[in-house]
Amino acid sequence: MVQVLDASCCGHRRIIIRTNDTDVAALAVSIVCTIPAEELCAAYGRGKHLQNIAVHTIAAALGPERAFSFVGVTPEKHISIELLQNSVRY
Repeated sequence: MVQVLDASCCGHRRIIIRTNDTDVAALAVSIVCTIPAEELCAAYGRGKHLQNIAVHTIAAALGPERAFSFVGVTPEKHISIELLQNSVRY
């Protein structure tokens, strides 16, 4: 997720995560509300079973409170984007 944050801070507004793990898609749902990107998708599967999951749409349907709790994290305990941006040194 650090790479997603870095890409969004560099100005990318549409980001696709390539994964074969559902945990990564669940984490993406929990962070999509905190990153400055318009669209976040997860490309899940392989070959003819490849699916693009619109993570930003799922998070919008759930709302911020449920999106954070999707992986068992409350908004108060979630790492803020300001903290992550301050810790990244270029």
